[in-house]
Amino acid sequence: MIGSGLVGSPLVGLIASVAGVVGLRFRLRTGIAVAAIGGAALLFLDPWLVHPHTLASVARLAVPLACAAIGGALYRRGGARPERSGIARADPPTPHRDDAHSATTLAASRRARADMPDDGLELDVVQRFLRDMRTTLGSDEVLLWRSQVAGGHLHLFASSAGSTTSAHIRTTPPVDALLDWTVRQHLVAGNSSEDTALFLSAPLGTPDRVHGVLGVYARERGTMDHDRTKAELTRYADRAAKLLELLADGRSAQRYRARSSVLLKAAERIQNAPDTGALGHTVCQVALEVSGASRAAFVLWDDAAASGKVLTVSPNHQLAEESIVTSDSLVGTACRERQRFSIGEARRMSPAYAMYARGEASRTVGSIAVVPLIRARDVLGAVVVESDEAEQVAQAEADTLGLLASVAGVALENLLRLETERDRASRDTLTGLPNRGVFDEQLRHRLWESDRFGQPVSLILLDVDHFKSVNDRYGHDAGDVVLVAVARAMERSIRNIDLCARYGGEELAVLLPQTGLAAAVEVAERIRQTIAAHEIPVSGRTLTITASLGVSCYPESAATHDALFTSADQALYDAKGSGRNCTRASGASIDRLGA
Repeated sequence: MIGSGLVGSPLVGLIASVAGVVGLRFRLRTGIAVAAIGGAALLFLDPWLVHPHTLASVARLAVPLACAAIGGALYRRGGARPERSGIARADPPTPHRDDAHSATTLAASRRARADMPDDGLELDVVQRFLRDMRTTLGSDEVLLWRSQVAGGHLHLFASSAGSTTSAHIRTTPPVDALLDWTVRQHLVAGNSSEDTALFLSAPLGTPDRVHGVLGVYARERGTMDHDRTKAELTRYADRAAKLLELLADGRSAQRYRARSSVLLKAAERIQNAPDTGALGHTVCQVALEVSGASRAAFVLWDDAAASGKVLTVSPNHQLAEESIVTSDSLVGTACRERQRFSIGEARRMSPAYAMYARGEASRTVGSIAVVPLIRARDVLGAVVVESDEAEQVAQAEADTLGLLASVAGVALENLLRLETERDRASRDTLTGLPNRGVFDEQLRHRLWESDRFGQPVSLILLDVDHFKSVNDRYGHDAGDVVLVAVARAMERSIRNIDLCARYGGEELAVLLPQTGLAAAVEVAERIRQTIAAHEIPVSGRTLTITASLGVSCYPESAATHDALFTSADQALYDAKGSGRNCTRASGASIDRLGA
C-alpha cells in the first residue's frame, strides 16, 4: 500500500462502495459528499507516505468515487429501493416493537386488508344484517368493528344506522376500552350498570383469529333485557363471523367468483329463513347453483339417535321428503364420523352401500358430495348433492359447499332452538297438548277457511266429570294423572288435521275442520266412550272416569264466528245438567243426528 500510495490502494474501492450505498439509500448530494470527503482525506494523507499528486493521480481517484455515488443515486431513482428491516416506507414499524414482530404485523395487515370487504355489495349485506339484528333486539344501534391486524387495531366498518361513527356513544369505561377487553379476553363486555345507556360487545371469530367485534347499544338501559341481549349477542356474533368469512372468501376466491357471488347473496336469504323448511329449500337451491349438480337434499341429523331424516329436496329429486337416513348409509356415515365425502366416480360404489338408507329406490348417480353441518360438538345435518355425470361434483365443489354448510349450520342451529322454544311455549306443560293461545289462533284460521271455501268447522268442548272430587279424595297428583290419560284418549280418537287442546282446568277442546255437526257428534261420542272404558291406575287404585261433551258447528248450528264457542259451551252445560257422561249438540237433538 505504501509503495503505490493511498490513491492506488484498495481504500479507494472501499470509499467508492460506501459512496454508492449512501447514494442508493439516500440522495445524490449525500453520496457525492461522502465520495468527496473520502477522496479529500486520501489526497491529504497520500503525500506524507509517497509523493505529491499529479493531475492524473487525482483523476484516477475522483472518477471511480463520483461514478459510484452517481450510479447508486440513479439506481435508487429508477425504483429499486430496498425496504428497511423488511418494512416498506409506506408501512412504518409499530412503535416499541422489534423489527421481526413489525414484519410479521405488516404481513398480517396486508392479509387482513386483502380479506376486508370494501365492495359496496358486501357492505350493504353487512348493514342489512345489522339492521335486522337491531330490529330483533329492539336496540337503538348495532355496530361492527373490523380488525385490520389479527388481534390489533379495530376500525368501525359498518353500522345499522348507515353512518360509521361512534362519537355519540358515551360509556363507562370508554367504548375503545371495552372493545380492547373483548378482543383480549374473547368474552362479552358491557358498560357500567350506573350508565343510563346499555352497551354490550362480543368478539367475532376465535381467540386465535379475531375478525372484529359486534356491539349493540341502547340509549335507555331499561329498553333491553341485559341477560337476554347478552345471550342473543353471542349467537349473532357467531353468525356475523361466518358471514364475514364468507364475504372474505368472495373477494379472495378469484377462480370461483361467480359461485362466491351466489353464496354472498344466499347468505342473507339463509339467515332470514323463517323456519327449517324454508331454510332447507334455500340451501338446496343454492347448493345446485354453486356446485352444478343435478339434485340436492338437506338432511336433519340426530346425534343422540344416530339417525336422521331428509328435510327438503330439490324439485327434480327422486327421494321423498321425510325419508329416513340410517347411520350405515353414505350420508349417515358422513354425519356420524363428521367427515366430508366427495366421490367423483359414484358408479364404482358397491350396490350394497346405500346413499341414505337400505332399501331405497335405486337411481343412476355419477358423482356425490356430502358435507355435514357441524356446530360445536354436534352434527345438525348435511348438504347432499349428486349428479348424473361422473366428476361433475369434484373436490372443488365440495369445498364451496363447505362454506355454504358453515353458514347454513349457524342458521339451522338458531332455527331449531327457536322452534323448540316456540313449541314449548305453545304447549300445556302437563298434558303436552296445544295450549289456549294455539287453540284460539287455529279457531280463527279455521273459521276464515270456512268462509272462504264454504266448508263447515265443528267444535267439541269436554269437561271431566266430578274432577274436583278426584283432587279432594286422591290428591292433585292423581288429578294430573287423570288429565293426562284423558288427553291421550282424545288424541287417539281424532284425525291428524284435527286439533285437541287444553282450554283450561279440566276443560279440553277439539277443533274439527271440514266436519259437519252429525260427524262431530260421532267423534264426541267416540271420545266419551273411550274415556269411560279406560281404567286409570292411580296410587295403587284403578279409577274409572267419565266426561261430558258439548258440540257445535259453524255455520250449521252457530250463525256467527263468536256464536260457535258460545253454543258449544251451552251444549256442554246441557250435558252436565242431563246427568253428565253424555254428549249434547247445539241447536239439535242427539236422536235427530243419529248418535
